[in-house]
Parts: sequence; structure tokens; C-alpha cells
Amino acid sequence: MARTLRQFFFVLILSGIGLPLLGDTLILKNETVLVGKVKGKYEDRIIFKNSYGAFNVSRDQIKKLYETKSYKEDITIRKKLGLNFNALDIRKNYSEGDKSLTPSEVKKLKAGTETRKTEKETTRRNRIQIEPVFTKTMGELGSSIPYGYGALLSYSRDFESLPFFNIYLRGGYIYHNNAPYKLGIATTLGGPGFSAPVKGSLNHWITGSVTAGASYMNISNETDKADTISFTTFSHLGYEYRMNRTGFFINICHLYVYDKDVFFHSAGLSAGLIIKF
Repeated sequence: MARTLRQFFFVLILSGIGLPLLGDTLILKNETVLVGKVKGKYEDRIIFKNSYGAFNVSRDQIKKLYETKSYKEDITIRKKLGLNFNALDIRKNYSEGDKSLTPSEVKKLKAGTETRKTEKETTRRNRIQIEPVFTKTMGELGSSIPYGYGALLSYSRDFESLPFFNIYLRGGYIYHNNAPYKLGIATTLGGPGFSAPVKGSLNHWITGSVTAGASYMNISNETDKADTISFTTFSHLGYEYRMNRTGFFINICHLYVYDKDVFFHSAGLSAGLIIKF
């Protein structure tokens, strides 16, 4: 009997995720002294924000970085180093740096319009995700094949003109085995996604996607076997920690495979490694 398609939405509450914000006194090799906050760390640079805005600082320009938790600590550092200072300016830079990156600042940093942004990092908009997945079968098939496991290989790309929009391509295999039943699902999917920084950070991101495509299903028991090609959707909502070249992620996900007689869907978790290029 045909079933009406129902969609399941999962809400991931990510409050307080990520490293604590760092207050900093930053001394450059040219003896420039800056007060503000580090908003992101990469292999070749850091993202730094103060009252002058958000900008990239190459690591080969940094002489010393002092991490502090209040502007008073920054004043103490200046005194110890014998540097002139204005307490009001230090407090202002610390306060402005403590604020989240604005959408325009994120776009500017990602697009590479900031003069300190390296061209190599600007073009690193592509990501490959190696995605082991574990699922719990829902509905009437839950008792016959309760669990599935497998792996997906995902590709996603950001777009300079649409900083929070990306596209996903996925392919993989999920296997269910609960004697005497066996079910294998080989799938290929594609569709839109989004990524948004957590508290303005360029390291911590909330991501999501809704991809659709086709699956080859093979199901069997001790006496019978059948296979078919069916319409499939795979959706996710999750968290990513991104560095310059790599990162990691954890997602909650939902898999739906259309069948005119049986409504098959499952929910689960995936986690793995990100490779950026």
C-alpha cells in the first residue's frame, strides 16, 4: 500500500560550542602592538578583530601573542613591557574585538578582499568529507532491520557570491543485517546546503543540507531476494570545526528511500574528517 511521504526535521542545539574567546595583546615583528580578540586560527595566519575591524594576520608577521581574559590584563602587559598606552583605547579595542564577526566581515574575509588574506586560502572553497554513518531504522521495518552502518564520501563547495550557501554531492553504501534479513543501499545524491559561523568564528560552523538522488536497494532473507532502484533523500544538520586545510564534523542525519509498498526511513549520526582544497 502506498504511503504518504513524511519528512522528519531534527534540531541540533549548539550553545556554547567552541573554544572560549581569547583576548589578546598581539606584537608584530615591526613592533606594532595590537589589542583585540582572536576570532580564528589557521596554519599560516590568524583572524584578529578590534575597533579597526576584522583582518588577517600572517603568522610570519607575529612576534608574540599574549592571551588575556580582560583588558586590565592587557594594560598590565603594556606596563611590564614598558610601553606607552591609553587605557580607554585598550578597553575599546578589547570590547570591539569581543563582538561577533558581522556578516559583512565574514564575507570580506572569506572572499579574500582583505589585503592580508592569502590567495591560496581564498581559493580553498572545496571540501571532501569522509563520512562513516550509523543509522536506526524507523517505522514498520525497525524490528526486522533495526540498524544500519556504512560510509559516505561527500563533496561540498562554497560560493564567493553567496557566502552561506553551498552545494553537496554524496555517494556511499549503507548495510543492514539482522538475520535472516539483509538490506544494502548504494546511493548517489546531490543538493543544496548551508553553513553559518558560530558566534562569528571562522573555525566553528553549523551546517545543513537536503540532498536527493537514487539508490540501488538489495534485500534478501533465507528464501527470497529482490532489488530495485528508488528515489532517495539524505538530510543532515551538524557542526564543523574548520582549520586551514583540514577539519572534522559531527552530524545528525535522516535517510529516506521511496518504495510504493513500504515506507523506509532511518535516522542516525555521522562523523569524520574534512579535507579542504
